[in-house]
Amino acid sequence: LFPLPPSPRRLPVLQAVVTVARSSMSAHESKDAVTEEQQGEMEPSLHRRNVSKAIKRPIAWYPPKESNLSRGEVFRLRRRAVEEYARYIGMNLRLDKGLLWLAEEGLYADLPAGYKEMKDFTGNPYYYNETTKTAAWEHPLDELYRKKYASMRSLHDSADPRVGKLRQSLNSTGLDQSTRSKKRSPVKSILRWLLLALTATSSVVLLHLLSKFSWCMSRRFRWEGSLLYQTAACFGSREALAKAGFSFYRGKDGIPQNSSLALEWFMEGAAMANAICQRMAGIMLLNGEGVDKDIERSRQLLHAAAQSHDIPAMAYLGFMYYTVREYQNFEAAVLWTKKSAEKGDLTGMFTYAIMFAEGKALTRDLSRACEWLLLVERHGSSDPAMTHKAKVYLSMLQGSIAPHEMERI
Repeated sequence: LFPLPPSPRRLPVLQAVVTVARSSMSAHESKDAVTEEQQGEMEPSLHRRNVSKAIKRPIAWYPPKESNLSRGEVFRLRRRAVEEYARYIGMNLRLDKGLLWLAEEGLYADLPAGYKEMKDFTGNPYYYNETTKTAAWEHPLDELYRKKYASMRSLHDSADPRVGKLRQSLNSTGLDQSTRSKKRSPVKSILRWLLLALTATSSVVLLHLLSKFSWCMSRRFRWEGSLLYQTAACFGSREALAKAGFSFYRGKDGIPQNSSLALEWFMEGAAMANAICQRMAGIMLLNGEGVDKDIERSRQLLHAAAQSHDIPAMAYLGFMYYTVREYQNFEAAVLWTKKSAEKGDLTGMFTYAIMFAEGKALTRDLSRACEWLLLVERHGSSDPAMTHKAKVYLSMLQGSIAPHEMERI
């Protein structure tokens, strides 16, 4: 009948309409039931008192008859109703946990004799006194339990002076939130999360700019490169981590060589998924530089770097699968070595040539071996040691190949 909530000005008119409508309906089955006209007279004056007072009172919770709720769930739901009623009568849940029994008693107490609980046409409950012929929105026992709580609170505070002082301080500063809901405003929650996100973003941006500044300064002033590399590395620059590791590994930028410190920097970069650091840490662990040999850890690091398309890591991984007896796997060795050789890595090309020459992982083909060795010799200007190895091995194979085949190669 009324799509909008009734305003106080329309309530007398709407009440009269409802009374007339109800008078035309049949009487209740029970002979002792109160008639609708009498109920209209019993309802308290709506324009004198706010309806929200009756709505605020929590409802006593009882478990449904046919329900599969566990004891823990029943206790939790009943405890929630009791806490809401405790706030309703003015309790502070932080200070008055020991008085929740009083709130439970008041919530589940029966109506006094001569009172009836009824509902108005909007569904709000009110309480009618048959003796005095008066009605009220408030439960007749609420005021009684407020007085009981006040007396018990004074006894509780006198027994524990610390609680009394804390209650006085909360009341004086206005921080007592016992009668308020614990739900936070959604607008405040959104603003709080936005502030946290902005703070985190600004911190990340500041650290990134500081790392880039240290990296640029280290490239500009190479004499102080080691310190600046370490500064940039401490702020999470992957390039600086690798550069700091190489400075200690090769003894550059005016600092002495230190394999242990180099391995520490490479391991830091490997933890940040830097492929170069993963490869160098794997090589050092494979050769036992700065630390005892750890073949399994070396294999894991080299495999991670190879998965990140680091070509030298592919070559060293293939070499490890080919030469290390505990992890010998010719199929994987051929796979990774071929990939690195086709990409132009000198170590990969040399290992691939050895595979053809020895005939273990691949079918023996001295011509193919010589082809790859010649490629190493031709493109090995950046690595004189690898070029020398290729020349020595090529001179050993030339005696086993026919002259015309050698000329073709």
